[in-house]
Amino acid sequence: MGGMASRQPRLRRSAIRWAGAAMFMGLASTAAGAELFRYRNSDGVVVLANTIPAEYASNGYTVIDHRGRVLRVVPRQLSGAELAARAEAEASERAAQAERLERRRADEELLRLYSTPEDVDRAMERKLASIEGAIDTVKANIQRLRTQKRNLQPQAAEIERSGQSLPQNILSGIRSIDDQIAEKEREIESRETEVLATRAGYETDRDRLRFLLGLSNSGA
Repeated sequence: MGGMASRQPRLRRSAIRWAGAAMFMGLASTAAGAELFRYRNSDGVVVLANTIPAEYASNGYTVIDHRGRVLRVVPRQLSGAELAARAEAEASERAAQAERLERRRADEELLRLYSTPEDVDRAMERKLASIEGAIDTVKANIQRLRTQKRNLQPQAAEIERSGQSLPQNILSGIRSIDDQIAEKEREIESRETEVLATRAGYETDRDRLRFLLGLSNSGA
């Protein structure tokens, strides 16, 4: 009995040595340059193997060498919704970058054009004066057309009182004048809208310039 008991520890040590040798031989088979795949199976258990089943590859895995050093990490495949969300986020970031670039270019142009906020005000007044001058010209043209129409109206009235039909040239002349007056009035409306937009644009430029020059804490 004593001899059998003394042999059992030796047998256990021998088995451990054989197991260690087998492990060493297994690792040795994955010589330098070979790769091992570390992943989780369907039970959540971490698996280390020479290959990875296709059904687990999409969940992501880590590639290591025979010394256990990480060679690369392959992330899991994104779902359709995740891909769409990522694409949207990337598009949003590109748009933001383009907006920042455009803002920087606009700021550089603003600083090139103007040295002080007063320069902006003077440029605005010149532009507004030009638009107002154009409006005055259109109004003068309307007044001229209305004078032409008044000159035709007595002739038309006299012909009608005589019981005759109005000649086509008089009818066409009056219609043409009315059309021109309507067109000029629309032009005036457009110019007046331009005045408002021009004033707002210059005021925005002035506020932004004040910010860039450190004269204000808020930029437009």
